Amino acid sequence: MGLLVSRIDELFPADAGPGGIPDLEARPQQRAMALEVSRALEDAEHLLIEAPTGVGKSLAYLLPAAIYARTAGRPVFVSTNTRTLQEQLRTNDLPLAGAILGRPIAAAVLKGRRNYLCTTRLRSALAVGGHLFGSAAG
Repeated sequence: MGLLVSRIDELFPADAGPGGIPDLEARPQQRAMALEVSRALEDAEHLLIEAPTGVGKSLAYLLPAAIYARTAGRPVFVSTNTRTLQEQLRTNDLPLAGAILGRPIAAAVLKGRRNYLCTTRLRSALAVGGHLFGSAAG
């Protein structure tokens, strides 16, 4: 068992939620997923996991990724399909993962090519007093 897998094994006890936080319930599928993500990171392998709602997928990949990034000195990129999930990760899941690890996780949210800023769009938005991308919620 590698160091990352060992650390995740400690963070996801079989009888408690991640990090032993009382408000988080133990989820066997979440623990299994976190261990598989850890193994894949340690072994530099690809991994594909499909899991239903309620498993706790975000913490299952964010915690191993954050630990891996810190110990390896390399960034980890997480790609999402929706801005809603980006916001969930940024506002809820990353702060929670940081609390579990006892330190904040540095992160940046990057938007797709349809959400770029150019001088033409900026001038146009400023001229009408509106938003760059149609609405504040986007």
